[in-house]
Amino acid sequence: VGENSGYWSLYIDPVRKKIRIIIQGTNGGPIEADMWQKSANTFGWRITGGGQSDGKPITVSGEYLFSEEGKKLTMSGTVQLDGKPLDPYKDVYYRLSPLNTQ
Repeated sequence: VGENSGYWSLYIDPVRKKIRIIIQGTNGGPIEADMWQKSANTFGWRITGGGQSDGKPITVSGEYLFSEEGKKLTMSGTVQLDGKPLDPYKDVYYRLSPLNTQ
């Protein structure tokens, strides 16, 4: 585990129709988040609780957009640390190997 990495636990909340996420990071945490489906290829998410190890609150929300038949994932959103806005983020990931559906 390197700097600014961590472990994610995900579970389905059928009552709220959301995916609940618990993140235990190396730089703080635990952090709690919700994820929900906005459309066929888009999921929204936001941090609902937790903070950094120094006690500063963190607010993050954004979208995961799957495109190119599942070969591309674009993650974008906004971040505030201790009430101060940080630069928006936009990360793009590409699948390098074929999807194994067996």
